[in-house]
Amino acid sequence: MSPRRSRFRRRERPDTQLAQSREPASTHAVQIVHAALREDVSVDELARLASADPTFAARTLTAVNSAAFGLRERVSDLTRGATMLGVRGMRNVALGLVVTSLAPPGEQAETFLGGCMRRAVAAKLLAERARVRVSPDDAFVAGMFTDVALLTLVQAHAETAGELARAPAAARVVQERLAGLTPHPARGAELAERWKLSDELVQAIVDHHAPACPEAPLSAIAWGAEQIAAVFEPGAVELNDKRARRSVLEIGVSGHAYDEILALLPEGVNALAAAFEREVPQPEREDLLVDVNQRLVELNQSFLQSLQHMEVLLAEKERLAEDLGEANARLELMARTDSLTGVANRRSMEESLLRDLHRAQRARQPLTLILVDVDHFKQVNDRYGHPVGDSVLVEVAQRLLAGLRRGDVVARCGGEEFAIILPDTGREGAFVAAERMRETLAASPIQCGDIQVSISASFGIATYAAAGPFNQDALMSRADTALYRAKQEGRNRVMIAA
Repeated sequence: MSPRRSRFRRRERPDTQLAQSREPASTHAVQIVHAALREDVSVDELARLASADPTFAARTLTAVNSAAFGLRERVSDLTRGATMLGVRGMRNVALGLVVTSLAPPGEQAETFLGGCMRRAVAAKLLAERARVRVSPDDAFVAGMFTDVALLTLVQAHAETAGELARAPAAARVVQERLAGLTPHPARGAELAERWKLSDELVQAIVDHHAPACPEAPLSAIAWGAEQIAAVFEPGAVELNDKRARRSVLEIGVSGHAYDEILALLPEGVNALAAAFEREVPQPEREDLLVDVNQRLVELNQSFLQSLQHMEVLLAEKERLAEDLGEANARLELMARTDSLTGVANRRSMEESLLRDLHRAQRARQPLTLILVDVDHFKQVNDRYGHPVGDSVLVEVAQRLLAGLRRGDVVARCGGEEFAIILPDTGREGAFVAAERMRETLAASPIQCGDIQVSISASFGIATYAAAGPFNQDALMSRADTALYRAKQEGRNRVMIAA
């Protein structure tokens, strides 16, 4: 018997729209959630918000009086119920109503809603027993939200949602990626951010499928709740049980406490579903253990191994894509860089000059272009050979760079000619900089192995006057004319264009 082939296909609708595909039915629930996050909120204010909509008020009272929220007596007055629950309790009721309103009627939505409730109850039970200090109410919210993004798949991607509902919990992230979707932890975090929930809660949603126990306390509880919930969902039950038992030990939950949680979880989920007037699939753990077919267990294990292999392949694909991006960036840099000297090439210089000229015109600031030509460079090549000539050009580029500011540009335009762009620099400042570079080049010979080569260079300066009309070619022509004059008048000098 061979494993069933996956029917996943890529959908045309972008998954970035999924989190917006179904909004909460009642704005009052969202208002209560937002209000409950304020430090100065009062229970009376939350009760008034809940009472504003009679239908919502009735649903809230049903939830408040349910076994899930554990009030000692039945209440008929919403203000009294809110007082007994407190701010966090009212927030949890509202969030529960928000989440349940995301689930349309139907088997798939009920499966995912049951998963949300299972994780909420498991997280609360864990927080009551774990070594890490997390409020059970906060843990409840984190658990309820970890899988909330799966609910948004039901309407937009029904077939994919069906596949995920039948898949082991540990495999869902990989299957979402294979289907071309952003995994539900990332989409759930985006949804929580839109509802202005806390940063700790958003991170817990991101972390609940982490390969190892997260360090943040709320993330650790949500992660542990995910492991426990998987015991009651499709997959190899005994394997999931062993994995969950090991996982909760990492957050300070004993084996005895773990068994307590497993025993209490089904009843807690049923009570929570009743609180929000929904029916969710809730298999008993014992039934899962008795009814599971060993062959199906083996197939599930094989399927998980295949998915893990595919996850490795996906990670390798992503790494190759990252390497390709880096290689493309290096190729782009090479296309803009002179291979000998490491400074910009002529193409890059022309692009920089046009860009900086536009900036100078907008800012009404000057800009100067300097052209540099190494004097008698042909004689260096003829006397010492081209390898020595190349070493000389490399040193010339480094000495030019040493005399410039951050933001200035040095480029090799070809042969022994260089160009320098000085943004926000007028004629006088450019002349001082050029003289300094000229003196640096001529001050000491360039050492090329056992050979010392004395050089000098000629400089031609052209300046764009702030707020004046500009033309890139005209500026380069003026700098070239000034350079030619420097050559004519004896070399090793700086000339400024008229």
